[in-house]
Amino acid sequence: MLRTLAHIVAVEHEWVSTLQGVDDIQHQLDEYETLEQVRAFSDQLRPEIESFLQSWGPEKESGKFEASRFGRNFVFPYSEVVSHLIAHEIHHIGQLSVWAREADRQPPSANVIFRGLFG
Repeated sequence: MLRTLAHIVAVEHEWVSTLQGVDDIQHQLDEYETLEQVRAFSDQLRPEIESFLQSWGPEKESGKFEASRFGRNFVFPYSEVVSHLIAHEIHHIGQLSVWAREADRQPPSANVIFRGLFG
């Protein structure tokens, strides 16, 4: 579970950094061995991620991200990348919910309505 939580934070930060023109950020997930370390990791990166998302506007909506993968070139709108990040987090919320139930724990809420994502 800890690795998955660190993975969620790392992927979000890596994509946001890439959209800001900073390439090749690769977080080492094995460094986070306790929940406190994962929380500190999240708290460290949260201001940068929040700043990027709070400054969202038409110029970012129409921004394009270019990538080369599998010998092909791709162009994605920034909005598609951010939509992917949201889907990625929701996927892992579901995964963590299953694990929590298996451990007789309360699963995390999958409700994104009350998270203040858009204001």
